[in-house]
Amino acid sequence: MKINSYSSKMINLRLGFIALISFLILNSCSDFLNEDLKGVYSSTTFFTKPEHAILGINAAYNCLLSTHSGNKPWIFGDVASDDATSGNAGDFPAVDNVDKFNIFTDNGALFPFWELYYEGVTRCNRVLDNVPDIDMDEDNKNVILGEAHFLRAWYYFNLTNVFGDIPLITEIMAPSELNLPKTTHLAILDFVADECETAAAILPLVHTDQNFGRATQGAAYALWAKTLLYQEEWVLAAEKALLVTGLGYALMPNYKDNFDLAFENNLESIFEVQQQGETGSPTGNAFGQWFAPREGGIGGYAFNTPTQNFVDEFEQSGEYVDYRLAATIVKDQEPWGDTTFQANWSATGYVNKKYNVEFSSIRQDESNGPRNFVGDTDLNFTPIRYADILLVLAEAMNEADQTAEAVQYINLVRERARNSHPDLASLPADLLEPVSAAVSKVALRDAIRHERRVELGFEFQRYFDIIRYGESYANQVFSEFDDFNYEQHKFFPIPQTEVDINPLLQ
Repeated sequence: MKINSYSSKMINLRLGFIALISFLILNSCSDFLNEDLKGVYSSTTFFTKPEHAILGINAAYNCLLSTHSGNKPWIFGDVASDDATSGNAGDFPAVDNVDKFNIFTDNGALFPFWELYYEGVTRCNRVLDNVPDIDMDEDNKNVILGEAHFLRAWYYFNLTNVFGDIPLITEIMAPSELNLPKTTHLAILDFVADECETAAAILPLVHTDQNFGRATQGAAYALWAKTLLYQEEWVLAAEKALLVTGLGYALMPNYKDNFDLAFENNLESIFEVQQQGETGSPTGNAFGQWFAPREGGIGGYAFNTPTQNFVDEFEQSGEYVDYRLAATIVKDQEPWGDTTFQANWSATGYVNKKYNVEFSSIRQDESNGPRNFVGDTDLNFTPIRYADILLVLAEAMNEADQTAEAVQYINLVRERARNSHPDLASLPADLLEPVSAAVSKVALRDAIRHERRVELGFEFQRYFDIIRYGESYANQVFSEFDDFNYEQHKFFPIPQTEVDINPLLQ
């Protein structure tokens, strides 16, 4: 049974400040000094003690933090999709070029993401290369190795979904050995699936309060199921997703609980990146800074703004609208902190809400007053939620011709969405009504695609869904974009800086 707390922060500085120290340690140039380093570990003395194994795996988690300049999955998952526009073209033209499918190898959004996620791979490789030789408790060692396998899978899953065919590096190599050819996208996904299988076999079902956020067996099965879905291995994807449903996860009673400080590490959370502000190190949640409006004294950067097309996707009956819309965006004349949002504060009249916390939820500092609520908050980021896996299960079963059985899983998500509405007693019966068990395969496919869009809006998944649904679907979505070409744009170009270094990437 999966047991979670609705409060306590975990990992704290262990995934933040200590991991940053570990980053500096592990990335020291081996030939910088010939003598032993004073006060830090040299490359020859690190990974010799149990505590080094912990520092090493913490460094691997550190690349998940949203404060890294390269960690902008929203550019590829949201802005490239029909859900969002760049929002602030003048301050970051590279993002606007992604929005317009004017994407070349020198686009400034590409290399930082590539660099950060391959750094994550490298840190996992260090752990997997070195920790097996450390004399330490075998159970603890295996958990650390399982976490490294899962994290390596996570980094590669994201890298290949963004860039397609990429180099597969599975061990620490000399710089002269790193000019590797590309491995195909499908082969990378095979590797990710294998990593998840390895991780699932050795990771624990749960972690204690002090270790919330570390990978679990459920996270490995969930990522495995998503990977199989991307490979259109429908029966196997359903099998792995079904395993997740038996591990004690559950949908939170209210949809918005998943984006509320008061309900972090909750029963719906399968894999959650732990963020903590005010540590003196960059460990807070920076997504809010990128998405909040600049006006009204809020001080955000106003990127990743919701489109009218996204807003119109939400079901409506009379005056009532799917409550998930209100939990996902802010529109004209709605409260924003201690002010009122104005439509002209955004390029589209809307602003992304999920990563910005209420003023009342923010820790106060007695000496400095309220903290800046957009730039350095404690709000975690949850890249894998149980609702996502229920929809993976529904999709996989439907595509495997188990349509009648698949309906129950999409209906769980829809039922929670309906029950989240604050005016539940007055809702019309046809708002978010259950999908009929007699639905056709094609109709259920369309319903699942709709449900994924509204349930997972602005959780950086929409563009990848569009692409994996196929060329016909993508062309329909981007019919108004003359520059969109499915074969050209289903993956983003490898950064020119990498091609210059390694001609095999051309």
